[in-house]
Amino acid sequence: MNDHHLLYQNISQDLDLGALLSSEVIQSLWGGYGELVRLIFAKRSVIVKHVKLP
Repeated sequence: MNDHHLLYQNISQDLDLGALLSSEVIQSLWGGYGELVRLIFAKRSVIVKHVKLP
């Protein structure tokens, strides 16, 4: 898991997706301002655009 595991687990709870099984960075965003992440939960997987403001 990466540094954002707790944040992603909160997404799981808010959307009732079950336990977070794994996360995978798909692509870094331009200028290093975040990343696209695939989150695999017990019930389904989702893609999150995680933006990190400067």
